[in-house]
Amino acid sequence: MMRFLGFSKKELVAVVAILSVLFAATFINLQTSLQRGRDVQRKNDIRAITDALLQYGVDRKFFPPSYNGKIVACNPKVESNQILFKACEWFTDPLGDIQNNHTPVYLERIPTDPHHNQGARYHYISTGEHFQLFAALEGSDEPEYDLEIVARNLPCGGRICNFGRGSDNTPLNIPLEQYEAKLVQLELEKAKSAQ
Repeated sequence: MMRFLGFSKKELVAVVAILSVLFAATFINLQTSLQRGRDVQRKNDIRAITDALLQYGVDRKFFPPSYNGKIVACNPKVESNQILFKACEWFTDPLGDIQNNHTPVYLERIPTDPHHNQGARYHYISTGEHFQLFAALEGSDEPEYDLEIVARNLPCGGRICNFGRGSDNTPLNIPLEQYEAKLVQLELEKAKSAQ
């Protein structure tokens, strides 16, 4: 009988099989842990950005506009007695004017999705009165994973958004324009019933 390192051929095959199963299980658990860690970071980022935007709204009485899913509140320039802002780059730009000591900096750097190098992005929508901020969680088993947001088919970079937060009680499952139209309709109905 042939032996290798003191093991018979059957014993060696059994050891290799057991080690393969352990390696596969460890690899899968590691991947799941890394995915959950990225999702925790996404939730924390969205919370931090939302808190900063809410403070921005308190200070300025409006939320910054949006353009192509980005926050338009960076690098202010004065042209024709008007302050113009550009769309902020995730992870590069601060939220607030770092060159002006009279205006607060709400975030030193606006966070970006942990998979930004793979095309994942956060997605911001604003009317000035309300905002919605979205991300794409990797784990569909996360409690915050929202199929109603998925149904909107919003792009979080190369992924579909499935998690988000908004200003006040702003719903995330419908467009802001639709929500604001409902608010106007409710106000009209309320005014009619008060007469």
